[in-house]
Formats: sequence, C-alpha cells, structure tokens
Amino acid sequence: MKWLKYITVLLMGCTPSISKDSPDTSIETGYSFVDWKECSQVVGAHPCNFTLLDQNNNPWSLYDHYGKVVVLDFSAMWCGICNKIAQKGEEFINDYGADNVVWVTILIDDAQGNPIDQEDLQHWVSTYSLSTSVLAGSRNMIDYGSKYGYNITSWPTMIVISKEMVITYGSHGWNEATTRQAVEDNL
Repeated sequence: MKWLKYITVLLMGCTPSISKDSPDTSIETGYSFVDWKECSQVVGAHPCNFTLLDQNNNPWSLYDHYGKVVVLDFSAMWCGICNKIAQKGEEFINDYGADNVVWVTILIDDAQGNPIDQEDLQHWVSTYSLSTSVLAGSRNMIDYGSKYGYNITSWPTMIVISKEMVITYGSHGWNEATTRQAVEDNL
C-alpha cells in the first residue's frame, strides 16, 4: 500500500525530514527546526516530523505547518466521542482563522477497529462535511513512552503544537474549554 511509505517516515525516528544538504535549508525556508537533533512527542519537546496521506491521497507533513498552531486530533471511527467532535476542527478554524490554526484529524482505526484506508477517510470527510485535513494514521503511531510515537491511551487524544513547533498541550479525551485555552495560549 502506498500509504505505508509515509508511515515509514514516522518510524524512522526523530531525524528531521529536511537536512542541511537538501535544497530546503533554514535560510531558504525560514524553518528553524531543520537543525533539531532530538525530538519526541512529550509536552515541551519538538515533535518528530511525520508525513501521512490525507483524504485527497496527498502527503501531509507536520513540519510544513511551522508558524501556525497545530491541533492533532487522534481519533478512531468507532469512537462515539470522536464522531461527536468531528466538526470541532471547522469551528476552531472559523474562530481562530486558517492563517493561525491548523486542525488535522488522524484516524487510527475504522469502524471495525481495522486499519484506515482512503475510503474511510472519504467517508469521514463526507459524513461531517469537513474541509480540514483528515489523515490515515495507524497504530504504529502509538508509543506509550512518547519517544517514537504518541502516548495515545484513549480516544480522542488531542495534541496542541505551538507556532515554534513545540508540543504545549496533550490530553486523553475531549475537553473543549481546555483545548481552546491551549490554542489561545499559543496564538
């Protein structure tokens, strides 16, 4: 499957996807994270970059959103609360502006607990009339130690990343007020 190629990027560890030898240097892009030697998925750290396919079968990379507050919504299609909040990303974008905030849903399981495919992504987007990105994740993104993956112990798991690509908030479950506060603290 083509999407496995993009999961491999996540599994390769915490080396940034942009190197000083590539044409995309910090001078050309303005991204200070090109020099990160270490990363992890814990609050206070620079998250490791990942690239996954979105609902349009296009690659979506975390580091491409440097300079915006990023909300990662790790969800499963079988999760009732995940379904209930599926449109919250649209509300956040409307309230805070697409120039300031990126909301991305990363689906881990389909309705039967199986891996996500393009049909699942399309179903999620059409069911909830979404314009935000929805990505095909996998259980390979989960690491209870948070070094090589995210500490996902319940659904949804919300992660807020600052404009400087630092994880500033993580929560297991959904609390709109605290998620909004975490976004506002980073604007």
